[in-house]
Amino acid sequence: MKKKQSKDIILIIILIPLFLWGAFFISSRMENKLPRYTVINKAREGYSVFYEALKDLKYPVERTLKPISEQDLDTIQIVTEQGALNINAEDIKAWVKKGGKIVFLSSRPLGKIDYEDVSPIKQGSITNYNYHKGKIIAADVSYFTNEALMEDVSKAYNLVSEVDGNSYKKIYFNEYNIFVQGQKRSLWDYTPLGIRIIVYQLALVLIALYYYKGKRFGKPIPLYEEVERSENEYVYNTASIYRQANCWDIMVESYYTSLLKEMNSTHQQWLEYWERKDLPSINNAKKVYDFMNNKKEKHDKNKCLQIINTIEELKSILTKRRDSYWKTWKTTK
Repeated sequence: MKKKQSKDIILIIILIPLFLWGAFFISSRMENKLPRYTVINKAREGYSVFYEALKDLKYPVERTLKPISEQDLDTIQIVTEQGALNINAEDIKAWVKKGGKIVFLSSRPLGKIDYEDVSPIKQGSITNYNYHKGKIIAADVSYFTNEALMEDVSKAYNLVSEVDGNSYKKIYFNEYNIFVQGQKRSLWDYTPLGIRIIVYQLALVLIALYYYKGKRFGKPIPLYEEVERSENEYVYNTASIYRQANCWDIMVESYYTSLLKEMNSTHQQWLEYWERKDLPSINNAKKVYDFMNNKKEKHDKNKCLQIINTIEELKSILTKRRDSYWKTWKTTK
């Protein structure tokens, strides 16, 4: 059995790294299947370098999938003309009018922004559109791809300088129009088929392993019969504590209380009951009774231990008597 388990462990150790290596290998060659101009795309037309560079420069930059019209006005929204984005939509126009700021990246941004009474102000590679309290900063989308930034960062520097001229708390790369709006597609929809197959295979391996192991992991835990507790276990444990504390009088009291419970009687009546039932060791019973009547007197350790042993003998007599009655009752049935 041990040999078989060792083989299973070795098989798992070999298979899981192979699956992971295959996933990374395929993903590294198929990243261009992700949408262009997104911060999660690390291929040539992705925006991951631009995004990570801003983070490294300690800019408060994040990615969001929340519509522009629902964003706070003290943020700057960086959007690309992809998916179902309409920069002239009424909700976006109203958001800019209230004071919102948008960085609009498009292949040909000039002429695409149609806001009434707004004239473009061109400054090199950047074009500004001031609309009431808000603003749109337009630039060519191709200037900021991973491939473009490997060759020239001047356009990116100009854009960041223009952004710095505005007040804001957060800069968002807003990809709502790419992943949510209109298309209703998730990141899984853009995941290459090869990676999906590997994920499915991993799931099947884990399910098979779980089933093979009998719906549990690890060695089986043997079941043991519950150890029956002694009926006087609490008394003994408590007495042990009293003994360690040299509280002999309290210890005797504990044993005596246990005897009374065993007989279901009181201090005044139990000796009479003992005599009436003609139980053995009547002298020992009287000795315990007299001791408890004079318990206020100071007794030494040996005397207390003697009384405790006597009480144990009396309880033993009661137990034997009870067992005898029980056996007799069972035979009559």
